[in-house]
Amino acid sequence: MKTTILQKPSQKILNKMKEIENREVTKSELIGINIYLIREMKQITQKKLSIESGLSVSSISKVERGKKVSNKTVHKICNYLGYSIKELQTKVIFNSDDTGIEIDIHIKKERKMIDLDPDLLKYFGLKCGEI
Repeated sequence: MKTTILQKPSQKILNKMKEIENREVTKSELIGINIYLIREMKQITQKKLSIESGLSVSSISKVERGKKVSNKTVHKICNYLGYSIKELQTKVIFNSDDTGIEIDIHIKKERKMIDLDPDLLKYFGLKCGEI
């Protein structure tokens, strides 16, 4: 994994780090948080990132807000920033060594239909084997 040392994190980065402290997030949200932090650290605007990655500003905004987008979209952003999706979905990229702020973040367990209660499935007229 890449190590990026921040000389002095910007106030935007510090605010974002405090905002996510002790939160439970999905993998999509964590990717978005990391992309935002990396983009801010590198002082790249969403507009510049959109031009360089060939994506719209609204697509980049969706990714940074943790909205569901295609893997292809996320790959384009990650390739430009020099990170893999795997790196960005496992932990906050900038932690205490980089910012002086220790972040404790939890990944939400993604539920699948198979995890649903059999009685709930019956209510919808489904059986476990049908999903």
